[in-house]
Amino acid sequence: MSLFEFLTGDTDVALLVSTTLATFDFPQGSTEVVLLAGMTLAIFRPERGQEMPTVRDTAEAWLGPRGRPAAAYLKKHRRKVLERYVLPRIGHLRTDRINQRRATEIQVELFDAGLSAASVRHVVSICSSLFRFAYRHGLTKQNPFLGLDWDRERRARPDVFSEAELVAILRHFRSYSAARWFVWVSLLAATGARPSEIAGLQWDDSDLRAATLDIKRGLVAREETAGKTYRSPRVIGITDHIVELLKESRPRGARGRDWICFGPDGRPIDSTNWAASKWRPQLRVLGIRPRRLYLLRHTYASMALSAGAPLVQVAAHMGTSVQKLSEVYAAWIGDRPVDPLMAARRKAANSG
Repeated sequence: MSLFEFLTGDTDVALLVSTTLATFDFPQGSTEVVLLAGMTLAIFRPERGQEMPTVRDTAEAWLGPRGRPAAAYLKKHRRKVLERYVLPRIGHLRTDRINQRRATEIQVELFDAGLSAASVRHVVSICSSLFRFAYRHGLTKQNPFLGLDWDRERRARPDVFSEAELVAILRHFRSYSAARWFVWVSLLAATGARPSEIAGLQWDDSDLRAATLDIKRGLVAREETAGKTYRSPRVIGITDHIVELLKESRPRGARGRDWICFGPDGRPIDSTNWAASKWRPQLRVLGIRPRRLYLLRHTYASMALSAGAPLVQVAAHMGTSVQKLSEVYAAWIGDRPVDPLMAARRKAANSG
């Protein structure tokens, strides 16, 4: 039985509401299921013998048109992750039967399969969101993916680019193609911003007199997002080198809402497709071991922290937390109290 069928079956009580979620207490043995605001709020009591939904059923409801609102690309990505790593393991099991012991087993299985710590955390975060949805709808009494233990030794050190590799990359993209690719790669290397944030920059977001960029949106698969975290919206400083590069690269007649980085068709860059079609092939041409485009962000952080830049300042600049920064980049945190952040930016942006 699908979750949709379960949710729309015969009920003892059905209420129409337009407010937020509500909770109801029923005698032992009854089951409560609550739909989101704006939909029918129904309290369901399955008939004797009626099965509770499985994890796969719950995932379909979460990712379906009646589930939690989310961008199409995000739902597509979550579905792909669940189908690959989670549903083959627990998709056939009842949602309310998944406990923290089983969640821990999945975590260990993913590590044993060779996934990096970052990948395992990503899968677990999607599972946690799924079971938060289930908990809110009364399909489980707990979120088993909260509070899992993480062995610090499993956290791999980010595989950053060396200074020589970064310089070679920037020199190559300066001569490889039209200036748009050089601007794109330079902004990623010199700001430490996420690829989605650089893809979402418009000319109105730049203040070249003040040497700042206002990061207030992201683009993933050319779909606009509000940002990865609440710290994502921010104004960051840029070097004189980047200011001059932006002045030189701005097309004549460009309007404020035009994209700073764009493809041959004039549309904003799709960072995922660009990484596959341009980034990795060009790294191979240079003889540099192919790594994710996101590693430019890690490289920026490692250079800034190695130079002694304060954690608080680097975290604010990158739109992340001090705790996250100290966990991921502990190997590069120096003891010097000086603040050479601007020097670190120049170091990352300098193409020789």
